[in-house]
Amino acid sequence: MGKRFCRLLAVMAVIPMLLAGCSGKGGEAESDNSKAGGISASELLDKVFETQGEFPEHLREDSAGSDGKPKDGWQETFGYLLDIPADDVEEFSVIYSSETTADEITIVKLKDSSGGEALEESMKKRLKKRTSTFENYGPEEVSKLEKAVIEVKGKYGALIISSQPEAAKKAFEEALGQ
Repeated sequence: MGKRFCRLLAVMAVIPMLLAGCSGKGGEAESDNSKAGGISASELLDKVFETQGEFPEHLREDSAGSDGKPKDGWQETFGYLLDIPADDVEEFSVIYSSETTADEITIVKLKDSSGGEALEESMKKRLKKRTSTFENYGPEEVSKLEKAVIEVKGKYGALIISSQPEAAKKAFEEALGQ
């Protein structure tokens, strides 16, 4: 009985190693964002948002619910943010000011990295539109918009408008293993 139990323990200890070896996450780098190929937009937004000391009262929208499944109607919400086809998007998360400030952090995870250029252009258009809006009714916020960061890495994109965009950019890159 003792030998049988020891063999069973040995087999149970080896199974997780075998499964990890078969998952493709060891040894070789994955093509997109090797360290964080599976990170969700929501998780990535959390990591980026942690770097923001003072951020105004805000609202949050995610394409996925707390169960990780897509919310009904997320494509419509996404359409207000960016003008790329929702069919190209795996998921998105955004935190934006509920006050009259320009603060916003938008994270998009594409289905594949081939849409990265279109995502970047769409984020540039959004930034330009927001800058135009704030020039007219909130000129004190324009400096945040001028320092905004747009970063696209593989399947992931970020638009960061805040008082501390560089800290947020660094967290974005670190979370993706850059």
